[in-house]
Amino acid sequence: MVEQFDNLILMREGYIIYNGPRSSVLDFLHEIGVKAPPDQDVADFLTAFLTDPEGIFARQQRRELRRKKKQALVRLISVMHHQCVADCHERVPCSIEAK
Repeated sequence: MVEQFDNLILMREGYIIYNGPRSSVLDFLHEIGVKAPPDQDVADFLTAFLTDPEGIFARQQRRELRRKKKQALVRLISVMHHQCVADCHERVPCSIEAK
């Protein structure tokens, strides 16, 4: 339904949050740090955001923190793996030559 509108006015508690082209609303939200999930309908996301913006921010911050922790863990495992391989080659010389 929201796709049928050219312009949107989003309000919360009597204040205008956004007034502009529908095609730019997600860009606007992204600029203020809110990312709409790609698998969620735009109208549903806007309703959820306007109903509970703090909750949306908190969930997105938790997701971002989990993502960063996962990246750090992957980097740590990679470094540990490379160190282990290097340590093994020092103790037991590799008989396979690189081609």
